[in-house]
Amino acid sequence: MNLADLATLLNSHSHGPRITSQHPAWEDWSKAFTAHIPTLTGLTGLSVVVTPGGGAGAPGCHFPHLHRIEIDADIIKVPPFAANPHSKKIKERQLYAAAYGVLIHEGAHALHSRWNPPPDTPDLLAEIAMMLEESRAEALHRNRRPRDGRWLRAAAAELIMPNFATTASAWDAGVAAALLLTRADAKILRQRDVRHLRNAIVAIIGTKRLRRLRDIWRQAHQCADTDATTMIDLARQWLEVLDIDPDSPDPTDSAPYSPTLPAAIAGALTSATRLPVKTPPPPPDPRHKAAGRVFGRTKVTWTTRPPTPQERTAAHQLRQQLVKASTRDKTVTPIRRPTPPGRLMVRAALAADAARAHGQQINAEPFRANKTRKPPVPPLRVGIAVDVSDSMSGFAPQVSSLAWIIAQASHSLDAKTATVAFGPTVQPLTRPGQAHPAVQELDPGGGTSYFDQAVLALDGALGLSGKGAARLLVIISDGDIPDLRAVKLALHRITRAGAALLWLTPPGTTLPISGQNQIQVTDPAQCIAIVGQAAVDAWAKA
Repeated sequence: MNLADLATLLNSHSHGPRITSQHPAWEDWSKAFTAHIPTLTGLTGLSVVVTPGGGAGAPGCHFPHLHRIEIDADIIKVPPFAANPHSKKIKERQLYAAAYGVLIHEGAHALHSRWNPPPDTPDLLAEIAMMLEESRAEALHRNRRPRDGRWLRAAAAELIMPNFATTASAWDAGVAAALLLTRADAKILRQRDVRHLRNAIVAIIGTKRLRRLRDIWRQAHQCADTDATTMIDLARQWLEVLDIDPDSPDPTDSAPYSPTLPAAIAGALTSATRLPVKTPPPPPDPRHKAAGRVFGRTKVTWTTRPPTPQERTAAHQLRQQLVKASTRDKTVTPIRRPTPPGRLMVRAALAADAARAHGQQINAEPFRANKTRKPPVPPLRVGIAVDVSDSMSGFAPQVSSLAWIIAQASHSLDAKTATVAFGPTVQPLTRPGQAHPAVQELDPGGGTSYFDQAVLALDGALGLSGKGAARLLVIISDGDIPDLRAVKLALHRITRAGAALLWLTPPGTTLPISGQNQIQVTDPAQCIAIVGQAAVDAWAKA
């Protein structure tokens, strides 16, 4: 991506044409950021939407006419459950430092960017004016809240600095100055952060031109929030300094100073992208963090009842099936020995005697035996995810029974098991390594938004995507899940690691996802042979 493309990308306070819908997994982030934006700006009535693909093609975008800020969740490098957006702790915010910096940046636009280029403004003038507005808004925000500078700097380091090309024209040098040198003047970046970049810009446009540009951006930083006229006039002066025609469709066509950067300057640009930001320690494994949230902190009381005789019988029979599935045939390996025990091989014994009589080295092994060993059986880990959304209401009693039978049989075999219920939230039924003596009667209700987080929690608690064990994921659901992409990604991660997958559905249900091991269940006792065969598949893959 060259600097001109980057400038267009970061023109985030314009009226973007595309509004992105909220992704359910990031809804809690949107609520947290919406609640926090009045603290950052003093403004009320602003909504914040954090969602993959948000921001109208930029990392973030402010839509003034909608009183809405969008942030692209793809710039957050951890899954939604791996960080707490409600926390005010610096250590927590460091997990998503760049995204928090974008939130502050867009809040600064919402408060201070209260002008738009007139309709007849040439595109290049509008583009330069908007670039100067980027640092103007951030400078004003930092003056109000100096401690927010660290997050604005993190956003610039991660989202702007790495996108520079190794060749540049006068236009490119001007864009670099407008996006980065201006931020150093505003004390968002440090002067040492842009030292190499400044040298590269000087090599392209010269010291005098850079000084004139600096005078222009310092005037821009003093403009009022509504002064569109001055901002456009300063943009025109900027292009005049660079000898660029504001009506040119391609700024590089009219720029007389567009040499290819020599190797030394190209190296300077490359080193300038390595902004020395204090990086936080790597975030914890999102699987383990999700497991901690679900099994460690959540307390849920389900209505319980004693298991019926039929359920006890089914659990016992399933345990027998699992024991049978885990049985391995003994292996017999023939071995030969120079001494007993073993069956004497006459020919080999005579050869040994002859060698001994002639004083030769004896290599014969006249005794033959069989070495029998029972191969080790990998431990079994079973994760069970139960759908408790509205669409499962008619199958709730069977779901409760199925979940207890599978968990009880697996636990009695010393397998490590865990069971979660997913719907509007993710809640534990049985924690890892524990069995529940009673059947927990599930009460379906609400939507199904957290399938992927249920699988993530089971993976973190049981190591379903790890090695060294037979791993089985059992899903009990009708498949009526809005975000099929998240479902596919979650299942792909588990099955790619070699775990077996079994999806049990109510009768008459067809999954919208092809290629899954789907079996319709009418009677919970019917699951005995089904789960037993799935365990065989799991051990075969171990």
